[in-house]
Amino acid sequence: MDLNNIVGFKAVDKNGNERQVTVDEMTELVSARIVSAASEISTFAAAAAAGTDEFEDQLPQSDTFSWLRTLDGSKNPTLTSSSAAAKVLGGLLPTNGIKRTEYYETIRPGVSFSIGAPTNEFVYVSHNDGEMMIYVDSTGIVTKIFSSADKIISISLKDNQIMITAINYDLIVTIRVLSF
Repeated sequence: MDLNNIVGFKAVDKNGNERQVTVDEMTELVSARIVSAASEISTFAAAAAAGTDEFEDQLPQSDTFSWLRTLDGSKNPTLTSSSAAAKVLGGLLPTNGIKRTEYYETIRPGVSFSIGAPTNEFVYVSHNDGEMMIYVDSTGIVTKIFSSADKIISISLKDNQIMITAINYDLIVTIRVLSF
C-alpha cells in the first residue's frame, strides 16, 4: 500500500460513531503514544528506584491490553482496540529498507516454529483466539508490544532464534515479520 495516496482513516469510537482521522493526525497520535510510553517507562523506573510513586504503585501490572486511550480529530478522548492500533502503526512505518515476510503455519503444542537471526524486527502472530506483537531490537532484547494470546501462544528468543510455541492445542496462525 502506498501511503502517499492515503489522505485519512475512518475510525469508530466506542459508541459506534464514525470519525475521520487524517494521516497527519494518526502520525501525531502514534508519535505521541511512543513518546508517552517511553515517558511512562522512565517514570516507572524512577518511581521504582525512589519508591515514592503512590498512584502508579496502586495500578495492576499487565503486559497485555485490549484498548488504548487515544484522541480523535477534535482532541476528544476515545478508545482504540489494540488490533486497530497495530494495523495503523504498521501502516505508518516507512517502507524503505523494510522487508516483510509472512508465514501460515500449524503449530502443535510443545513444538516451536522458529524464525532465525532476529534483529530490528516486529513479529506479529494472529490466531482466531488472540494476537501478539513483539519487537526484537538490534541487541536481541525482546519487548512485548501487546498480547491477547498469552494463554495460547508463547514467543521467546533462544539461540538467536525467535521461537513461537502453541501452549495448549494445535494453532493455525498467521505470522508477519517486518525487518528493517
